[in-house]
Amino acid sequence: MRRLLKVCTLGVLLSIFLFGSVESVGASSGVLYVPRGPSLFPVVPLRQQMMHGPQIQLWNSPEEIIALFVSGKAEAALLPVTLGAAIHQRGFPLLLLGVIQWDLFAFLVPLGEPFSSLGELENASLYLPFGRETTADVLVRSSLRKAGLVPEVNVRLLYAPPQEIVGLLGAGKASYAVLPEPFTTLAVSRGKVERGLPLRQLWQDEAGEKYHLPVTGLFASRKSYDADPPFFRNLERQYLLSLHWSQTHLSQAADFLRQDISLPQAVLEAALGACNFDYRPGPSTYKEMRTFYEYLSERVPGSSSGVPEKDFFYP
Repeated sequence: MRRLLKVCTLGVLLSIFLFGSVESVGASSGVLYVPRGPSLFPVVPLRQQMMHGPQIQLWNSPEEIIALFVSGKAEAALLPVTLGAAIHQRGFPLLLLGVIQWDLFAFLVPLGEPFSSLGELENASLYLPFGRETTADVLVRSSLRKAGLVPEVNVRLLYAPPQEIVGLLGAGKASYAVLPEPFTTLAVSRGKVERGLPLRQLWQDEAGEKYHLPVTGLFASRKSYDADPPFFRNLERQYLLSLHWSQTHLSQAADFLRQDISLPQAVLEAALGACNFDYRPGPSTYKEMRTFYEYLSERVPGSSSGVPEKDFFYP
């Protein structure tokens, strides 16, 4: 994970230069669906109606957001990049307007214990969140094999919700885990574990490139986008301005987020500071996102996401 949150991306600076202050952006009547969790951070001022832009509504499960898109009630949403591709490949065309978040996961190891490679996990138990065949699971399994360890033989893989893993680590009942933010920071704050290495490092070893690990994207219904491209270009600008406000008002943004994420203020601020919110438009991510989707497709036979065609990335 990056140690510091980027205060301004090039896109933010260009948006402010071209379109003025937050107050100068025109109002839009749309809705942006956002999952509960760190993805709410960039849209705090939109949700608090501190600036003009789309109304923010929460989605709580993949089934819910899929139904909202298929019914036409959802035109834009923040989604895990794997879920966005899966919806698209199932016959409901989406457009990846941009990737908004990268490198969310990290390895956690016992405090003070040297840890430099996965080979040190031999005969250990490793906890993973979210279940089998998720991005973290596929990447860890492939990387373990590359390190000469056979999953379930040399390393025991266990699965539990992130909150439960934090509790096990804090109680000394688990030593090694992979967690996303804000659970990584919460676990570290308990004083039993520390960050070993970011999952980004494993991804770069697997991809053979200095790529970042994509996590969340801003997606639009292709049908809705084609009907009104200016609306969605304005939505991107509003998102960028909202992100800029949150990045430059970290403490205030974290305070607002506590109504949705029940963590101490200091932990939440530190977790958000470790998140990599670096917005990159879909076309600029084409090469590395295709590499990512191809990687998952090759290692999860029958995966519903597959590898989207070029139109998925280009308006």
